[in-house]
Amino acid sequence: MKNCVVNHIVWGQGKIQSLNERYIKVLFDNPEVGEKTFVYPDAFSKYIRYEDKEYQEQVENKLQQIRMEAEERAALEEKERRAAAEQRKNEKKLQSMKRRAIAYSRKRAERLRAKGSRTACGADMPEEAEDSDRNKSDHGKI
Repeated sequence: MKNCVVNHIVWGQGKIQSLNERYIKVLFDNPEVGEKTFVYPDAFSKYIRYEDKEYQEQVENKLQQIRMEAEERAALEEKERRAAAEQRKNEKKLQSMKRRAIAYSRKRAERLRAKGSRTACGADMPEEAEDSDRNKSDHGKI
């Protein structure tokens, strides 16, 4: 592709001096412009076109492939972002459930302790049970 003729939308016609995976250098026919470096293949999507239709078609196919890969990456990143958000939401929900369970357990333990102290004093015993206990002890005295 070196020495291929390209056209720039502003600077006109030029020849490719070098091309690698990331950059393309073009020497323009206009001496005032000289040599310019562009990002490859991105420059072909907006600023530069090959005069050779076959080369232009190849670079357009490459650009299309890059766009498709970028869209796939974006879709995957969006899916991962949503999954991470869902996981954070579930973690918060789980933490909330744990806090509620701990609070419930503490309140239940407090109620059981309070009930246990009242039972030990006889406060929760029904009156009939208290009377029968007194009668039994009275029978032993007679």
